[in-house]
Amino acid sequence: MSNFYSSSSNTFGNTSNTNTTNLALTTDPSLESTLEGLPSAEGTFGIVVAGRPVNLDIRQADENKFLAEIPLPSEGSGEIVVFLLPDAPELPNDQGIVIYWSIPPFEDWRLLGTLTNNNPSAVFRTDWPSDPEIQNVPFIQLGISIEDIDTVQNLTKAVVQEKWDRLAFAELVARDLFTYIQSFSQVTDRGEQLIIPTDALDKWINRFETRYKKDPNFLVQRAANSESSAV
Repeated sequence: MSNFYSSSSNTFGNTSNTNTTNLALTTDPSLESTLEGLPSAEGTFGIVVAGRPVNLDIRQADENKFLAEIPLPSEGSGEIVVFLLPDAPELPNDQGIVIYWSIPPFEDWRLLGTLTNNNPSAVFRTDWPSDPEIQNVPFIQLGISIEDIDTVQNLTKAVVQEKWDRLAFAELVARDLFTYIQSFSQVTDRGEQLIIPTDALDKWINRFETRYKKDPNFLVQRAANSESSAV
């Protein structure tokens, strides 16, 4: 049995709380379709990329593993919906679904999200349109794996935490820019006004990039120091 999947395992790969798993492809790793010869899993899952028709071409790679292809992933909004079809067999309560994605040659699989009986469909927002690694990729593969519910729940928490981490960091960047802009406040005969040089934004970007390269966590550390001082 190849190391793309194992008959003794219900997972596509390592299911620790990380967003990347290492796998090896059992099918042809060329840029042509790798799903030829795999049996159809019609009636199980559906996939919708925003602005495109529903994709029902799901192939079965093993008893609990399924594959699908998404052509031209860099085009569009990067939003994708994966769902269980109404007539699909209901999952046992101790199982759920984990969805991974990978680009050729399909050696690294990254976590996209999860589904359960209580949440049989989900919208996933990706950064594929802006990801340089994706720009010249003709298609990606989705790996859909039925796994034990504890694994699914742990990976669900990891996905939620990552989304909140991104949101929190974006807020810290916005606050840093706001503080920088406020430094140009001046008192004039018309009262307090913001007098911003035309190159102010360029200077802030350069300063931010320099500090980020030295310490990617500098905003987080500064926020933590501010909270400690306020206590």
